[in-house]
Amino acid sequence: MLLIPIGQEDNVVRRMPWVSFGLIAANVAVFLMMSLAGGHEREVHDRLESFFKHLAEHPYLTPSPEITERLGEGFTNALDQVRGEWEAQGGTVDPESTAADQERLDALGREAIDALRSRPVERLGYVPAEPRLLTVATSLFVHGGWLHLLGNMLFLFLSGPFIEDRYGRGIFAGLYLLSGTAGLLAQAGHDPTSFAPVIGASGAIAGVMGAFLVRLGAARIRFLLIPILFLPMLRTQLLLPAFVVIPLWIGEQVWYAHADPDAGVAWWAHIGGFGFGFLAALALKLMRVEETVIHPAIENEIGLTQNPGLERAMDARLKGDLAAARRELRALLAAEPENVDAWTESYETALLAKDAAEVGRAGERLLSLHSRHGEAGLASEIAHDRRWSEAGEVPLRFRMALAAWFEKDGDPRSALEQYGIVARLCPQDPATLRALVRSAEILTRGGDPRGARDAYDQARAHPACSGPWPALIEKGLASLS
Repeated sequence: MLLIPIGQEDNVVRRMPWVSFGLIAANVAVFLMMSLAGGHEREVHDRLESFFKHLAEHPYLTPSPEITERLGEGFTNALDQVRGEWEAQGGTVDPESTAADQERLDALGREAIDALRSRPVERLGYVPAEPRLLTVATSLFVHGGWLHLLGNMLFLFLSGPFIEDRYGRGIFAGLYLLSGTAGLLAQAGHDPTSFAPVIGASGAIAGVMGAFLVRLGAARIRFLLIPILFLPMLRTQLLLPAFVVIPLWIGEQVWYAHADPDAGVAWWAHIGGFGFGFLAALALKLMRVEETVIHPAIENEIGLTQNPGLERAMDARLKGDLAAARRELRALLAAEPENVDAWTESYETALLAKDAAEVGRAGERLLSLHSRHGEAGLASEIAHDRRWSEAGEVPLRFRMALAAWFEKDGDPRSALEQYGIVARLCPQDPATLRALVRSAEILTRGGDPRGARDAYDQARAHPACSGPWPALIEKGLASLS
């Protein structure tokens, strides 16, 4: 089973999240440059191979403490085993060549260490046993492979823009870098003698997730669920609240840190980064920094003076002069056809005027704009606002748009209701043909083959059934048999 986070339910931000996008671009750029550099791993392999070969041929020699520390306990154990076998086979030492052989081994060891240190991952990564201040920062932008990079960038993309939107760019950048540093130090503190470079943005991103839990814990995360890996077409989506998902994730990190400490994953970097981000967000919340400093500054930056035409239209509507309000709105929408506020005002004005045609036109436009901007809640308000039914018979286009929105929102019953009204009111209209086919498809998915067949039969008999429609209908009917 594969469960992949792909977004959140409310994905609206007030400003372009330049810091988040910049961090993603920087991580990708560093990875590409390191990939293009290449060649270092091959050199490391060759140097180590020469060292191991010489030592295997002369197991009585003594490797330098520096390379022994770097290669770790596994190397020491393997060397003891080779020596034991050599001694059991009656191995002898040639005193005349021992000094030269040892000198050669030491030289090969130095060459191997130099090759290891020349790797970009070691020059830019943070090595706990050989700490360098600069690598505290550079290590946050180094990744060990495409999967490591893509996994981290996915989590940053899904959480970073929303924390940046709430905290502002400066505080978000500081939170990210300090969380990464805290995670790095936590990992180094757990194993201070390790020569394995600590790399990756996961500590910093864990800090962002900690802040997300504090600030946006009620947000619902959208997941793609693929129950059978080799059958990706069998997939569905789930919505789970952040206050459930994130604690489960950090709990998993703590468990693995104790159960599988040698997995090659910086579990403590995740834990340390998350802890810092969580506590920093709590501190910001307790000090009310967001309400008193961050929010006013952002609103002051993005605040826009309302269009004078819209203000005049709203004033006219409130005074009851609907004709003047509608004149102002027509002029404004001709100049700014994407103005959501103007379409909302047009919708409200048309409701007061009982103008069903304009209600439908404005409602259809608002459904499209809200859906395009990812504002599902606002689209839902229009779809479930039954005031439009009191204005008279709204246009078929609006009902078709409503039906399509209900389908997308996972409400097949409401979609069938709207498609049914279209078919009943205007049976000869070309829109009815589409309504019948969509109804048949919904009924098929809902396990009602008889209803689906009736809808397909009506669609096949419709006067507009030509072009690609007959083939589509026959395909649908064939799927029922």
